[in-house]
Amino acid sequence: MAYLRTRGATLIEVDTDGLYFVASEDVRSPEDEERLLADLATVLPAGIGLELDGRYQAMFSYKMKNYALLDFAGRLTITGSGLRSRGLELFQREWMEEMFRHLLAASRRRFGSSPAGMPRPSSATCSTSAIS
Repeated sequence: MAYLRTRGATLIEVDTDGLYFVASEDVRSPEDEERLLADLATVLPAGIGLELDGRYQAMFSYKMKNYALLDFAGRLTITGSGLRSRGLELFQREWMEEMFRHLLAASRRRFGSSPAGMPRPSSATCSTSAIS
């Protein structure tokens, strides 16, 4: 992950399944992202490959494997037992979804730098999955 940091990326979450990061300001297009992943692949151990799982305009990372993602079509994905408990009532789930939508949309407008778990407004969050 040191390679991504030297390229100006901000790591958000890294685990055995993959990683989430905010690409540096010079990564603007899907072609730039593919180039970044290809460059990253050259420093990975043999047998480990990367595949782009998605691009997101904003992410809230609560803790490992518990996060909310807002994609560029405005779709919200909430993952993790800490955020999607089966014990929540429907009105609580709906409130949390609305709260995350507002939080993630506001982060794109208000923040010029990357507060805890939130990407810079002008950057896309990329998700990659490791494949062995």
